[in-house]
Amino acid sequence: MEAEEEYVCTLCFKGIPSLEKFIEEKKISGKCQHHQSSEHPAVPLKDLVARMLESIKERFEPCTGKKTWPIEDILIRSPLFIPEADFTKYIVNAIPEKHWRLKCGLPLDKNSDALSFYYDCFKYYAKKHCPDFLDDTKIFGNVTYGDLIESISKIIKKQKMVVPLKCNTSLCRTRIDAENHYQKVEDLCPPPKNKAKANRMSHAGIPMFYCAKDEKTALLETIDSDSISHKATIATFENTKDLTIIDFTKKLPQRDFFSEESDKEAVLFLEDFLKDMSKPIEKDGREHIEYAPTQRLVKALRGKFEIDGIAYRSSRNGKKCYVFFYDRSAFIGENPLFTIPGLLKNIEISPALFNKKLEELCDKLCRNASPGVAL
Repeated sequence: MEAEEEYVCTLCFKGIPSLEKFIEEKKISGKCQHHQSSEHPAVPLKDLVARMLESIKERFEPCTGKKTWPIEDILIRSPLFIPEADFTKYIVNAIPEKHWRLKCGLPLDKNSDALSFYYDCFKYYAKKHCPDFLDDTKIFGNVTYGDLIESISKIIKKQKMVVPLKCNTSLCRTRIDAENHYQKVEDLCPPPKNKAKANRMSHAGIPMFYCAKDEKTALLETIDSDSISHKATIATFENTKDLTIIDFTKKLPQRDFFSEESDKEAVLFLEDFLKDMSKPIEKDGREHIEYAPTQRLVKALRGKFEIDGIAYRSSRNGKKCYVFFYDRSAFIGENPLFTIPGLLKNIEISPALFNKKLEELCDKLCRNASPGVAL
């Protein structure tokens, strides 16, 4: 007796637009075995698997041997497929080829898995205090640092992440001191070279202007348990002319591993890359090592693009932060690039407030800030 043909429906693949669309276009009358329903458009499971394999074979090829990818490790690149979930096992069982490897010869910007692997190699060497990377410095096999930066630059261009920042944009910055509130521009702008510490995007001795889109995020990025009983000053700067930035907070298209769109590889790589760029880094004395990859990357991107700064997501609350490639000279003098048009805000950080969650604390402190001087 011939086995009954199995069907899957649009509900099975909710959240994967490319596969939902495929089922809608190819739908026939059939009962989805997974949902035990005929209410939604459905197609034979074998047809759906054939469509999935088309996407998988763009970057992978079936193989045997030790250095292979199990098919489930490929599927979980799509948010729908959760490891060990029944539906994931159901689809895995329907795919005949169980082991795969990356295809050779694909351009890096067309292969998110390879690009992520080489970026991880770069991070490893950057943290090992390697000397400055040159374009022809090999990071793995024949792939060079120049190849990596060129591929990331192509993705930035394709996603149109180089954008203008309009004149008079509010840029909030917080400084904390043990004894006094700050009252001078010189105290609120980037420090002198001899006092510039290593930071997420800049090496020690290279002053840059770090700020945030809103006061709460500016405070949240600065405050910690060492700030108890200290005094915080919030300044809202504005840029006096239009600037150009790479905006790493720009909303990406929906992640869809099975999409036929040409930019899907960029999205797959960027999602992981941007999470890594904004991940929290513990201030344990080793942060200068953890900062090394982003410091080197920013330096390379400044050589690729004519930009004034970068927007990235806060490691504390995911909101927009900025780093601008300007030192104190852009804040002081007759025609400064950045000015403080309004009043400063003064905040007293009471020990009693630290029983709150950090975000709640910063929210309360910002609401209760007292006016400071006008500069």
